[in-house]
Amino acid sequence: MIIRKAVTFRPASIGDSLMGKYFLENIRAQYPDTRLGLVVGSRAGMLRDLFAGEPWLTVVEANRHAPRSLGALWQEWRESDAVLTYYTAGAIPLSTKLIARTLARRGALVGFDDTSTLNRYLYDYLLPRPIRDREVRLHERDVLLALGVPVSAEHLSLTYVPIAGVAEKFGITGAYTIVHLFSGSKSRGLTTAHMRELLVALAHEMPGTVLVLSGGAGDAAEAAEASAGLPSIVIAGRATLQELMNLIAGSRAVVSLDTGVGHIAAHLGRTPIILSTCLGRISWWGPGQYSLGTPAALFTRHDLCTSGHIFKPYPDCLNNIDMREVARKAAH
Repeated sequence: MIIRKAVTFRPASIGDSLMGKYFLENIRAQYPDTRLGLVVGSRAGMLRDLFAGEPWLTVVEANRHAPRSLGALWQEWRESDAVLTYYTAGAIPLSTKLIARTLARRGALVGFDDTSTLNRYLYDYLLPRPIRDREVRLHERDVLLALGVPVSAEHLSLTYVPIAGVAEKFGITGAYTIVHLFSGSKSRGLTTAHMRELLVALAHEMPGTVLVLSGGAGDAAEAAEASAGLPSIVIAGRATLQELMNLIAGSRAVVSLDTGVGHIAAHLGRTPIILSTCLGRISWWGPGQYSLGTPAALFTRHDLCTSGHIFKPYPDCLNNIDMREVARKAAH
């Protein structure tokens, strides 16, 4: 089978979209002239910025709230030779599966089993539900093998657009560490006091190093409060993803919550220091996920959730991490 057009559906997050890119770039290695698309329901602008250094990849935003977007999706991507839906612990919406089915040629729709009983009527290739702690990268390999596509890219990577003078633009001189302390949700977040505790520890363990705090525009005030009086610069809400990627590439270390910034760092070959709730999965951060030279350091407090994760704002298994231990790891 020759693949001339391929598309994958993904949640609109950085980590999931990067894995979609890995799937598609392996197809591209075998079929260089193939049209390749990544379909998300929202945040396409952010992801187009993320993939600005990968011009072969088309990011498509389509959802049922914008019927014209669905029509455009069908016009551009129907009769695709490979269509892949994502994996989930729950169930992919039936509407997503039906849209994927309409785009795929016969024998071209691939997906993973979930809690739905309708999958066998929709998919041409239905793979078993992924094992929780198996490296996510290997699920993508399974799909490629099912389609008969050789796995050419063994390791995850990401190309960014070099931008001259990015550090100078934000007043950064000398050695610096990227620190990303925001997840968009209190259920996966640190209190301002615990942010402060971590930043103080980093400043102590990494003297002479500037702490560069990233995040969204709405995070800037809290970042400034948490870092007041420390050798720090807040770029939250000021830097594009491409600018942030340039800064990550030149940083001494990257310390991040379990978010897209950590995934970007690992794809760029940097070793991220990850702080997570006890739900943080080794399948996303283990040594087999990225290259052996880029094993993420994952910090959490599983011992505080022996009976299962306690869902609440600023969970204990994240906020009671030993911040001094995190800082020592980042320093070495």
